Amino acid sequence: RKASSVINASNKVTATGNVSYQAGNSIVLTPGFVVESGGVFKAEIHVCGN
Repeated sequence: RKASSVINASNKVTATGNVSYQAGNSIVLTPGFVVESGGVFKAEIHVCGN
């Protein structure tokens, strides 16, 4: 998932899942967010310079 500002995530990444989030300001992992053993999760904050 990509967002220019904020991502709020409460999903489950399964054992075979591969999830990548990119946001401009923040990525918030709320209650219920789970990465099962074997799942892959990557979070990146990208700030654009003007």
